[in-house]
Amino acid sequence: MNATPIPVQRGTPWNAIVWKATLILIPFVTAGVLLWLRHVEVRALAQRSVSSYGTVPHFQLVNQEGQPF
Repeated sequence: MNATPIPVQRGTPWNAIVWKATLILIPFVTAGVLLWLRHVEVRALAQRSVSSYGTVPHFQLVNQEGQPF
């Protein structure tokens, strides 16, 4: 009895293609969302005004030996 194996050709299952595409797209979607959030934060901070706490008296910086820079 001589049995010869017949190669079975299977295509890539559709759900495997979808799964691989999902794994590839997740980092790109995450990066896009993070860049968008950064853009929103920059716009919000650009419109914010800086409050004034008053004036600073005159001073001079000195080193550890008391000599001015």
